[in-house]
This record gives sequence, C-alpha cells and structure tokens, in this order.
Amino acid sequence: MMRYLALLFALLLAGAAQAAEPDFSTSAASYEPAAVIAGEVIHYTVTVRNSGGDSAYARIKTELPRGYFIRAGGDCEAARPDETDRSLLWHEGAFAGGLAKQCRIDLLSRREAAGTLAPLATAITTLPAGYFRIEAAPELGSEAVANAIPLGPVLVTPAGLAVFAFLALGLGGWLALRRLGPAGRRRGAVLGAWLACTVAAGFLLFFASLAIGDARSYWAYRETSCTIFDSAIRTFQGTGKSARSITYSPVFAVRYEAAGVETYSSAFPPPSAVNLGWIGWSQRALDSYPDGSVHACWFDPDDVKTVLLERGPGAAYLFALLPLALLVFGLRTLGAALRPWARSRRT
Repeated sequence: MMRYLALLFALLLAGAAQAAEPDFSTSAASYEPAAVIAGEVIHYTVTVRNSGGDSAYARIKTELPRGYFIRAGGDCEAARPDETDRSLLWHEGAFAGGLAKQCRIDLLSRREAAGTLAPLATAITTLPAGYFRIEAAPELGSEAVANAIPLGPVLVTPAGLAVFAFLALGLGGWLALRRLGPAGRRRGAVLGAWLACTVAAGFLLFFASLAIGDARSYWAYRETSCTIFDSAIRTFQGTGKSARSITYSPVFAVRYEAAGVETYSSAFPPPSAVNLGWIGWSQRALDSYPDGSVHACWFDPDDVKTVLLERGPGAAYLFALLPLALLVFGLRTLGAALRPWARSRRT
C-alpha cells in the first residue's frame, strides 16, 4: 500500500514539475494589411504568452526587417531600435505563468523592395536553455503601373512605348540608308553617322525626361512640411567590368500631410542628382536632415507617395554634353556624306 502511495506521490510531483515549466509555444506574430505593397506602412503585432509556469528570466528581442521604423506601441512602447542591428529589446527579467505581453510595431517598407520579404522575427530566450522564435514575413508586392497600356499579355508604360518607337525609327532609318543610300566608302560613313546620331539622340531623350521631371517638381508638385523619422544610405553595386564599383545615395523616411491625409513615404534626391562613390557625401546629407527635424518638401499630387526634400536641377546634366557633341558630329558627318550623293542623284 505504501509503495502505491509513494508511486502516486512521485507522479504528482512529476506532473507538478512539468506544469511549472514555462511554455511560450502559444506566442504568435501577425501583420496588416494582408497584401502589402512595397512602400506602404506595415503594422506588426507580436504576442508573447507564457502558458506554463513562472519563468525566472526571459529575454524578448525583436529583429526589425529592412525598412524605416515609425513607432512601437503596447508593451514595447518605450523600446527604441538598437543602432547596430536595429532590433528592439523590449523585455528582460521574470515572466509569470499565464502572463501575455503584446508589442505593436509600425514600419515603412522600402519602395524599391517589391518581390522580397519583410520578416519581423522575435526571439524568446529563457534560462537555463529555453529558446523560441516567432516570425511574421509579408511579401512586398508591386504598385500598379500608372497609365499602363495592354500590349498582348503584358502592360507597357508610355515611356516604354516611346523607347520602342525610337528604336524602330533608328533601325528603320539604318535599313533605308543601307538600301537607298550611297555605295562604297560613303555608305559606311553614312551608316556610322546615322548610328552615332541614333545613340546620341537616345541619351538626350533620357536627359530630356529628367528635365521634364525636374521642371514638373516646380510647377506641379505641392509644398508641405516633412518630418524626418528615419534615414539610411542606399548602395548601388556596379555590373560587368565595374562590378567592384559602389555608389551611394541618401534616402529619408518622412511623415507629411498630403491632401489632408497623414502620409508616410521615402524621400529620395531629385531625379537629376548624381550618385557618388564617396559615402561621405551621403553621410553629410543624413547629418543635414537629422531624425525629428522638420523641413519644407514637395509631393506629386498624382502620386502622393513621391516626395522630394530638394528639387533639381542636378549634376546629371553635365553628362549630356557628351551625347550632344556626338549628335553634332554625327549630323555633320551625315550631311557631308549625303550632299555629294544627293547632287549626283539630281544630275
């Protein structure tokens, strides 16, 4: 009889010991909205729940995805991102059994990150060797292309159609000159000059589009006030032979009022600005717009998420001198080669 009582007592003790262990397996993380577009604000909710016994020590740390931190709320309201790894340490100490804590985090996703994930991961560490990890990882979708024109199964922008038309014009002119133009050495000169004119005009068309964008920022954009709440330095890796080259550009996360609505977005340099291979310039720009500062800014009324802290013109137009000189050279060469041919055709 005593043996059975002892066994029963041991089982009760074992059950009590098991019940006394902390259990964070019911913790969870979620996000809103269900479909996130790159450049939108993501609202994360992290709920940490101990459904077991008391924990003498628990450390809760949330790793932020790449993006721009807006605010934290709930039980992590006082936490701020660490400067080194941009994580939030929002609980460290005892965590009673049955207790639940909730952290709400608002984050502005990157506009250029469409097609990638924005994972927010929370690590729960308990002694002596407990570890639990929960994650919410929305996939960032793409914005709808404005003024897109359906061309079969694909959508083509007006700019894309202009490029196709320009290429068709260049190829058509090259074929016409090859067939109807002068023969011999003059044909080679004519075709080479036409190719130079086409390439130069293509580059000048690009600079013209930059100029239109800069001009529009003055006559169409609306002025408002932007509050800087985060910033970063974007890096651009070269390709091909310039794969080792890296250029840098500052980007600022801003809050402003657009058409009476509080809006969050990323402010980039003007379209005609030049990205430099010296990171110091970008760092100086970040120092000029510290977090919490308020500055005049301008947003596009047709796309309120497009906002500028500075307006052009930028240094990119200096590079337009090269295609301009190439165009002048091509036109002169083309004229010199075609004039004798045209006179011979008249006679």
